Amino acid sequence: MLPEITKIKGVHPGAVLSRELKKQGIESKRFALSLGEYPQTINAIIKGRRGIHPALSIKLGNAFGIDAAYFMLLQACYEVEKKQKELLLKEQAKPNPAVFSKPLFWDTDITKIEWQRQKTAVIRRVFERGTEAEINEIISFYGEKVVADILENGTIPSNRLDRELAECIEKWGWKYHHLGIPTKEIMPDERYLPRFRFYVSGFPTSPFGVEWMRFEADSPIHRLIQSVPHLAFEVENLDYELAARQFNVITEPNPPSEGVRVAMIEHNGTPIELIEFSK
Repeated sequence: MLPEITKIKGVHPGAVLSRELKKQGIESKRFALSLGEYPQTINAIIKGRRGIHPALSIKLGNAFGIDAAYFMLLQACYEVEKKQKELLLKEQAKPNPAVFSKPLFWDTDITKIEWQRQKTAVIRRVFERGTEAEINEIISFYGEKVVADILENGTIPSNRLDRELAECIEKWGWKYHHLGIPTKEIMPDERYLPRFRFYVSGFPTSPFGVEWMRFEADSPIHRLIQSVPHLAFEVENLDYELAARQFNVITEPNPPSEGVRVAMIEHNGTPIELIEFSK
């Protein structure tokens, strides 16, 4: 089931489409042909390089059994947020010139740089030759997505310092919740979860949020979670996080208990749990 539009405003409709196709195990080329569209068109939308038009929104609505305007409304919300960011960027006018050293722009007058028209050259130069402070100023001015799109590999190199928090906490606003560790030993004060066929313990009394998990042989929980410790974070909007960040989802959103929704993702071989509590 596709998420409510109010929960994913600002997400490119291609990201939502990509996630739904993966969830249903549908290959994008086959899906495009079933709609009577060129595979290149659907691929460009999935990658965020192309938008949704009304006729395609109707086709997608029919294909997924949802309102015909769903993807068109997503596109409109995305365009509005994009324009708001552009207007905000114009108001900022230019990055703080005091941050940049003279050798960085030795061949030009920094006061005459057209920061928007020349942003590709500026971003590449700063990332090739700039200091950490200069790089951070450019990211702050242009925004992470613009910088990532311009860099050749499409990602922003990590400049995280030892004292800095993880990006998901520092920039995405996630809150650490617990560390889940699988075990085969019977632990004190275990609580059995019959629906998932495993035992949990430790979390209520651990000052560090450590939770032990002992699984039965026929537990339906993903095998990666049963064998590798996982980190869990509380998020404000589970649907938005999954739609916007294109994670590898290994357990779809589900309500393990009243007022709680969780999903499991995998990142570099590590399971990560995302938790949303009803307000």
